[in-house]
Amino acid sequence: EKENSIQIHFRNYDTPEPGALSKERVETRKIELKAMFQEICEKYPDVENVVGFSWLYNIDAYTRLFPLEYMKNPTQAKDWFRSVALWGQFIDGAGEARKEMAGDFKECIQNKSTVEDLSKCFRYKVLIPRAPVEYFYSFYTIVK
Repeated sequence: EKENSIQIHFRNYDTPEPGALSKERVETRKIELKAMFQEICEKYPDVENVVGFSWLYNIDAYTRLFPLEYMKNPTQAKDWFRSVALWGQFIDGAGEARKEMAGDFKECIQNKSTVEDLSKCFRYKVLIPRAPVEYFYSFYTIVK
């Protein structure tokens, strides 16, 4: 399956205000995603599946950009403590630390002694959604 899959990733190149995932930016993000999937359709016709890997899949502002089928049954990544896919939740759109969230995390880890207990201190888990690329072509009205 991996050979015929494409993994998507969000990188924020937008200005901090009003926010890359704000309601004001939804149409902009969808236009960008439509262009990306149009290119995938044209240049990589063998792609069958789309896979994600991020804490952002816990956020409605992010998941509303994708077809519902993509988020039906995401799996949860385990043991990804060295990944931005997990630690990125502590950084805001301007690249600054989310102080309240970081404070809550620091307080939570004070008395944890196992990796399993430590993992419970992260507000958002890394989720791995997947779906056939056809759902994306339909969602973004891409004609093959």
